[in-house]
Amino acid sequence: MRNKLSIFTLGLVLLTSVLLLSGCPENNPTSSSKAMPEFNLENIHGGMVNSSDLKGKVLVLDFWATWCAPCLQATPYLKKLHKEFEGKPVEIIGINLDYDKSNDFVVKFAKKKGIAYTILKGDQKISGKFKIRGIPVFFLIDKEGNIKQKYIGFNPSFFNKLPSEINKLLEE
Repeated sequence: MRNKLSIFTLGLVLLTSVLLLSGCPENNPTSSSKAMPEFNLENIHGGMVNSSDLKGKVLVLDFWATWCAPCLQATPYLKKLHKEFEGKPVEIIGINLDYDKSNDFVVKFAKKKGIAYTILKGDQKISGKFKIRGIPVFFLIDKEGNIKQKYIGFNPSFFNKLPSEINKLLEE
């Protein structure tokens, strides 16, 4: 009995650590110029979105889930970005990683949160392509489809710098 309790406690500590670390931000975003992995994902409102259709736009990709508190903290900042760059060749895209939730659940959740930017239904394949290990994860992608920054975790300072980074990419 004592061994089972110890194993259970160890498992609980490990699970808690993983969940807490999944929302911890890196101090510095990772910069690169690697090509964005190709994808073809379902828009929660219908239709498919292919990565090749997004060339010519600056992209902010947000990998998130409805149960992730740091992901939800980022939502108001993403909504503000969406509004700020409306009408420009900038696309804010949330890639939802609630594998076990129905599309209707995600649609209702997005409506309740007032999310107007594009939300795609992600899967384990897309998580693997982008090497997602914890969420939230944000990617800033240039008009040619190259990853310029990867930022793990939620930190408002990232979103304070993001508009100027987007504007730089629009000028290229």
